[in-house]
Amino acid sequence: MKAASLRKYFQCAQARIDELIADGQREGLPCPSVADWARKEGLNRSAPYRWAKSHDFSAALEFARKVQRDLNELALRKGLKFTLMDQP
Repeated sequence: MKAASLRKYFQCAQARIDELIADGQREGLPCPSVADWARKEGLNRSAPYRWAKSHDFSAALEFARKVQRDLNELALRKGLKFTLMDQP
């Protein structure tokens, strides 16, 4: 269940970022993080990394990391500026 939630969180964040970029936004784009997902789920920030031993959750965590790498690459190529979503 938590693996599906993590995947959905990153898929939704990625779709939202795509929309914002399509609308011309280049700064202040929300950058999703596992820590933000954990906070929204009411979990300790380190819990996802303890769960990484589970195959399902490990795959979801790798998906989240791939999304983050893709966003970083996009930012470098297009000069975009992201802001962490879990900032107060």
